[in-house]
Amino acid sequence: MAAGLLLGYREGIEVPYAASLREADRLSVNMLLYWQMMQFSIDKGYKMFDFGRTTPDSGTHRFKRQWGAEPKQLYWHYWMRDGGEAPQLNANNGRYGLAVRAWQKLPVWAANAIGPRIVKNLP
Repeated sequence: MAAGLLLGYREGIEVPYAASLREADRLSVNMLLYWQMMQFSIDKGYKMFDFGRTTPDSGTHRFKRQWGAEPKQLYWHYWMRDGGEAPQLNANNGRYGLAVRAWQKLPVWAANAIGPRIVKNLP
């Protein structure tokens, strides 16, 4: 019903990806998943649990904050061949917001079929 990927290095472990089935939301499987991931991390001796990147004030951000996660500002540096601005590929950008909302409405089989063709062209 839910799964997560953990990557550990030195004293820290992070969650670059976690997901659950929507139909399992009422069972709070995400809560159990994160509890188990944190317990695993403690058992293995990691001192820092990194919940991974998230957009401020998003649902994912609020979910992570309820576990006691403290946001840390990360800075990304880009080099653009033509010297232009890096594209803002996120749902908050009006240019991409419509595409993101349309993508969310696609049936899983369609997203799986066309997703790899789209992703390879994203910067």
